[in-house]
Amino acid sequence: MELNKISGDLIFKELIISPKISLEQLNNLKEHFDILNGVQNAPFISFHIRSFEEDKYALSLIFSDGELMNLNIGCGRKFDFPPFTITEKEIQIIDQWLSLLGGENSYIWGSVEKSIDRKGGSISILIKYAI
Repeated sequence: MELNKISGDLIFKELIISPKISLEQLNNLKEHFDILNGVQNAPFISFHIRSFEEDKYALSLIFSDGELMNLNIGCGRKFDFPPFTITEKEIQIIDQWLSLLGGENSYIWGSVEKSIDRKGGSISILIKYAI
């Protein structure tokens, strides 16, 4: 996993998510990835790529008025972490991935930060795109 710090593109072996990805482009990816429709509450719509790259990663994408607003990177099925619980191992993995992306930072196109929801029991990397 790599982050293009100039463009904001998130680059995986099997997939590139650009801040400019359209809903149509995301729908075209459904042929190759397990993408589920999430919440639809105008003007917001979300999608979940449940697991890819040997079940290592899971992504959530949130669009506002058709533009990518937020992207969350979490652990995929490979890790089999218990639901609604944040484990030390999961924190270590997210911290390692965050380090690969250059840590928590702000850029001209948006920002990268660690997101911890203790009440909901989830941890992820949050990429916020300036739209």
